[in-house]
Amino acid sequence: MELDALRQLAVRILGKYGVEEEIAAIVADVLVDADARGVITHGLTRLPAYVARMRAGLIAPNARPRPVADHGAMVLLDGENGFGAVSGIVAADLAAERARRFGSAWVTVRNSNHLSMLGFYTRRLAAARMAAVGFSNAGASMAAWGGRAPVVGTNPISMATPGTDAPVVLDMAATQVARGKIRRAQSEGKAIPEGWAFDRDGRPTTDPDRAMEGTMAPMGGHKGYGLSVMIDLLSGVLSGGSFATAVRTATDHSGRSGVCFTLIAADMEKFPDADGFLDRLSAFRKVIESSGEGEIFLPGDLEDRRFKTALREGVDLPPDVMEKLQGLLAEP
Repeated sequence: MELDALRQLAVRILGKYGVEEEIAAIVADVLVDADARGVITHGLTRLPAYVARMRAGLIAPNARPRPVADHGAMVLLDGENGFGAVSGIVAADLAAERARRFGSAWVTVRNSNHLSMLGFYTRRLAAARMAAVGFSNAGASMAAWGGRAPVVGTNPISMATPGTDAPVVLDMAATQVARGKIRRAQSEGKAIPEGWAFDRDGRPTTDPDRAMEGTMAPMGGHKGYGLSVMIDLLSGVLSGGSFATAVRTATDHSGRSGVCFTLIAADMEKFPDADGFLDRLSAFRKVIESSGEGEIFLPGDLEDRRFKTALREGVDLPPDVMEKLQGLLAEP
């Protein structure tokens, strides 16, 4: 299906459940971008969960973030329990505007919801000639190092710079994989690779059902756990928002998600040799590419390749995802 058609489908679904057209278009853009880049775990497959949370009163569909504290280069926003995509774009654009004024900016948002692909926002900053860092807490799904119960989230981190053709974008979870990949395996009835997750007793498992009942394996062992802790400290704890087990997963309807995230931007033009950055990046890429005989990629290259293909050929969503989306439209 063409990307525009997917966006229109998402806007229609959101509109049916009371979302204003402007906000629906933002959410649709962010989700479809993830699908177009091959990150289907963060794309339109998330829309049924968004709708379910709206219907349960756990997302304020038309909320917009409001400032809580503004100190020029440092801003705290409250997401007002609205869509993460709306808070994310507002925060990214504000970070870029403040970085142009002050050289760099730190914008934190509390009381938000699922952001979809965090790299969407750092990529947006990089396209505005910013060096960017972003990180977000998430519903508890990882145990503390040496523990068994989930206490911290997959807590993604993303970094981005401008690029010669497209921004260079790193986007990764603090766990071995994003939890959405286990949900995807669960939907498809497939086993997951060893090393992704543990069951509720702390034993390694390849069963996605047991993995969803248990905990995610941290990336790099104790290093991934430590990264997740610091991300939560610098987003949830620092902001006065939700943190650790108070952040709820998409399927936990016991309360608001409470997602907190931070975007940091630095104006590339403020660096003395900014004009030569892209030339140096090209030289850097040549060094990297010379290290092997096959294709060597920088972070984000594969996603950009998929995106260009999707612009030409569209995206084929998994049948079960399309079925759920069409079901949302068909509901009375």
